[in-house]
Amino acid sequence: MQGMVQRKSTLWRMLILGSLLAAVAIVQCRRTKFSSVPAIEILGISRDTMVQGAFNQDSILVYLAIRDGDGDIGEGPDDTLPNIEITLINTGVVEYIRMPEIEHNASPIYAEATVRIYTTCCVYDDAIPPCTPTDSVQHLVYQIRIRDQRGQWSNSVQTTPIALLCR
Repeated sequence: MQGMVQRKSTLWRMLILGSLLAAVAIVQCRRTKFSSVPAIEILGISRDTMVQGAFNQDSILVYLAIRDGDGDIGEGPDDTLPNIEITLINTGVVEYIRMPEIEHNASPIYAEATVRIYTTCCVYDDAIPPCTPTDSVQHLVYQIRIRDQRGQWSNSVQTTPIALLCR
């Protein structure tokens, strides 16, 4: 009988300790402060292969997590500048696109966004014109960053290599 009482007492202590740890974890999550400078990370990519093309025949989706302490992400009321920069690292070609306003009730903000990146032509070192079908495969790496309504650029993130089929 005494052993059973000790086990119940130990079980209650473990439950109370577990509850306290959970409460501390919840408080810590609420205290998390994001910088007013946006930060992004890549959550995933829809696929790792595209077929070359000159007219948006193929694309990949890049899934991003966005954090911003003051919540001024996306298009603002007087904002006319593009707010997403996508650089093809292989060539240095930069494309700018616009992210619509992200509706939210308060700051800080955590959001997830999807960016579509369209295919491009294979580029060859010799006299073969771009987009000529061949059996080769090229690997592309994209760098992405975003700009908030105050003009602050986020960190840059890079995709894993994307195979571009030159067929």
